[in-house]
Amino acid sequence: MFYRSLLRIGELRREVANSESCLASSSMLTGPNKGQGHSNMKKILYRSLRSFGAKYVPSSAKATIKRTFKVGPLTDAGNLKSVRRTSQKNSTKPNRHITIADKGEVSQLCEIIAHECKTNQIPYFIGGSDWGGICRFNISGSDYRRFVYLIKGLPARKHKLLFVRNGKIYEDISRMGNLPQDFDIVLNCFQQRNVTKESFGPSLEVSVWGTSRNYKETRVTSHSDNALVSLSHSFHHAVAQLPKIQSIYKNNQRTESNDLEIDFVYTWVNDQDHVWAQEKDEWAAAYGKASDANSRALHKERFKNRDELKYSLRSVDMFAPWVRNIYIVTANQIPPWLNVNHPKIKMISHRDIYRKQEWLPTFNSSGIETQLHHIDGLSEYFVYLNDDVFFGRPSTKADLFFGNGVSRFHMSRSTTIPEIQNGAVEEYMQADINAINLFRERMQFSPSRIMEHVPHAARRSVLYEMERLFQDWFDGCAEQKFRSKKDLRPISFMYPHFAFHKGLAVPSSTTFRYLSLWRPSIVSLMLNVLKDRKYQYFCINDVGLPEEREEAVNEAVKDFLESYFPLPSEFELMQ
Repeated sequence: MFYRSLLRIGELRREVANSESCLASSSMLTGPNKGQGHSNMKKILYRSLRSFGAKYVPSSAKATIKRTFKVGPLTDAGNLKSVRRTSQKNSTKPNRHITIADKGEVSQLCEIIAHECKTNQIPYFIGGSDWGGICRFNISGSDYRRFVYLIKGLPARKHKLLFVRNGKIYEDISRMGNLPQDFDIVLNCFQQRNVTKESFGPSLEVSVWGTSRNYKETRVTSHSDNALVSLSHSFHHAVAQLPKIQSIYKNNQRTESNDLEIDFVYTWVNDQDHVWAQEKDEWAAAYGKASDANSRALHKERFKNRDELKYSLRSVDMFAPWVRNIYIVTANQIPPWLNVNHPKIKMISHRDIYRKQEWLPTFNSSGIETQLHHIDGLSEYFVYLNDDVFFGRPSTKADLFFGNGVSRFHMSRSTTIPEIQNGAVEEYMQADINAINLFRERMQFSPSRIMEHVPHAARRSVLYEMERLFQDWFDGCAEQKFRSKKDLRPISFMYPHFAFHKGLAVPSSTTFRYLSLWRPSIVSLMLNVLKDRKYQYFCINDVGLPEEREEAVNEAVKDFLESYFPLPSEFELMQ
């Protein structure tokens, strides 16, 4: 209903816009046709309002137009909440389930089902999911009906069980039918009823094995991708051999496996910290007189905090539970909502990583980027994220690294070529121009493609090698208090090209959405992202946002993020 309402609002507005022009022209008619256009337009508007669900029809076209626009145009940033109210429904069944990482509930359910299967002599094995946040239960198609009957007899649980097959949600497993096909048992841990009628919770995949015949024999196989075993002479044979297979896999690395220990690194600043803000202003007063000062380097958008980090960590908690440690690099600041005692959270001060303390304080994100590999205890394999980058779907280690340590990177269609950049350029582009000239001069290759604003996978040892080769430039960037013409972007631009040149990184593809807050249609764009939930990553960037729209846009952003990530993460303090 929510999305149909949004589409209907768009249709309604188009009809109103057409009606306004027609009403204007109809007032010029004379003779027997006088007033006919006005009457026809009123009929169109009345019909549109009735189809939208209006309880009454105003008596004049003017009142109709006013009623039509009561919810406000979709380009109004503060309108998200008012549109959300149109989605209420009497049914409690969700329209869609969002699978999130298991916190132990599904593991317990899996143990209960395994016990029941043993009691009822139903052969099974557990494993094979390609995402670490999901359990997979494998059964034979010949035992499908017995298994369904077993599930129906499970005792009631704290969270209601739902059943999903081919995207359709069932509250009663019997209604899925008797055809032995894969399905998911999901826990409805949380449900949004006023937004998109989505349920959130972990899932237990049920893989139903069936027969498959080639040119000479019939075998049994898993119909969905199985990372453990997918083909056997019989299902009983696969179950019998599984302990031996798992032992072999434990002691021998597989090409398709990924057992890397991967850390995340965030950089974060609280622009509402008065001590930090005063220090920044004092240094900015001096920096503004420098000959290479860049006007955008001092803009407040470079330091704006909308609690994006809280929601980015929620996205990690929901969709990337395999992360080992999360390092948050700050100027001795701590978000008030953050549980710093969580075993995965590691707070890092600039003082802990800067090679020379006289370069501090710093307000230069590029300079901080040159020092991140100095974090004590950081894994060889890590991912660098800005706090405005979010995981939009379940993610695996293989999305970022291959099992042999080769990293993936995602190139934008945009290029930076020194010879065609005319006049002043933004500091991030100048940083990439500097890197390109360094590569040309010292390594005889010339990259040009910039990266998408996504999580950046990197290897610590490769960054140390880069630092040794370009020590003068790394130091020159690190000592700049603000972004400047001497900057580099070692992880978000240099690393992918350098590592590719060394055979340690490869270009890859992904689904990604860049949400620019300056766009007049930003609310509509955010609603589409929320509706589709199809992007692996998305970024919310506020460069160029006009001051007069800032308050309304901030409210819309918070509403959007709260709708996309409604569950508090385990990294937040209990409220």
